[in-house]
Amino acid sequence: MCELVSPDETTTQRATVFAVDIADGSRRWNHEVDIAVAENLDGVAPALTAPAVADGTVYVGVAPEWTFSQLPVPDAGYLVALDADTETVQWRHDVGLVPRTLAVAGDCCYVTDIEGNLVVVR
Repeated sequence: MCELVSPDETTTQRATVFAVDIADGSRRWNHEVDIAVAENLDGVAPALTAPAVADGTVYVGVAPEWTFSQLPVPDAGYLVALDADTETVQWRHDVGLVPRTLAVAGDCCYVTDIEGNLVVVR
């Protein structure tokens, strides 16, 4: 699961990816990242994908913080893989775009941006 925390007046927010114990609903771990927030026609959209879980790994696409003086948005997003039990970062991979959606199938992660560009990470 993901949540946004501590919004401020800049284009940066903290986001927390967290695991929940199914038995009692308590949080098992939290993993925080700085993310960018981009204005679009629908208001403000965080540059963070919904997490995907496969084979004991949690995958999340993240666009790190930037400022509006850097527009257009830099192509600086990354994909992070977290161990689902311990939150340990297994790997991080730059994807060259601002992640919008994420899917995992087999040994591949598919990441798209708002323009429909696709990156496949193996």
